[in-house]
Amino acid sequence: MGDYITNRLPSQEMDTIHREKVKVPFLYVKWESVSVAKANLKPTAFCLWLYLTRHADGMKWLFSLQDFCNWCGCSLNTGRSAKKELLNPELGYLVPVEGKKNDFDFYEYPERLKVLMKEENSSTVTVHREDDTPQFRF
Repeated sequence: MGDYITNRLPSQEMDTIHREKVKVPFLYVKWESVSVAKANLKPTAFCLWLYLTRHADGMKWLFSLQDFCNWCGCSLNTGRSAKKELLNPELGYLVPVEGKKNDFDFYEYPERLKVLMKEENSSTVTVHREDDTPQFRF
């Protein structure tokens, strides 16, 4: 299986993951993208982020707030708040297309942020703005 098992602490749990075998469509997202979104977004906004990541790169589709709310199990007001959070320009997840009132570009990974791993603690990640000021830690 791998040498990592020899480094296992007696108190560490071993989990074997069993996933459904699928062809298409399926959700494939970089773990770093998930971690940054989870740390940066409120739960319903994170749900909307997951909902939007289910589509292939470059795909154009018609977004339905009602469909999202039905899928997520939230009210329309909560769905609107989640969309507003993704539209926050500080984050850059959902960006209005210039000159198009109802068109947006969705970015799985925030365009305006970059992640810097700190060696001080291997489980700590600090996300910085482009000007290198800390945004949040997880």
